[in-house]
Amino acid sequence: MVHSSESPEVATSRSTDRQRISMENLLELHAREIGGFDDSWRAFMWQVKGEKPGPPYGFGTHVAVTGAVVTKQKRNGEWDWRLRDKSTEMTITIRNENHDQWCERWGHERDVCWVCQGNGDVVQSFGVKGVTYRQCHHCKGSGKPQSKSNVDRSNEEPS
Repeated sequence: MVHSSESPEVATSRSTDRQRISMENLLELHAREIGGFDDSWRAFMWQVKGEKPGPPYGFGTHVAVTGAVVTKQKRNGEWDWRLRDKSTEMTITIRNENHDQWCERWGHERDVCWVCQGNGDVVQSFGVKGVTYRQCHHCKGSGKPQSKSNVDRSNEEPS
């Protein structure tokens, strides 16, 4: 990893050996779990709903994830949503607080920070000169999940 001269936390070029999972993909995985769908159900529309200012979801209180089973791909490899199975189309609404708790559990199950997916850094900016990274604020650059005390334990039996 090459760092810029301004700050040791900022990387100006990066090679990664694993694919990062975007927030949209985490929402899709969460919606699949809520709806009881298998991997063939794919999200094609994300709508931010509600009126709550602030990140990370774009100024809303919940997200409506709409998806369906799609099996055909175009020549360029993209899914052909016109040929989706409309009988499987469903919208799942996920509250921001519930999604944060789900993401924490998801990260603990895989022993990685869900924000940076274990890389320890996140994108700060991108442009014609490339991508600039900074240290992940969630795990402080360790790539490991926060302590289990921060994870929702509502499903656990009382001791």
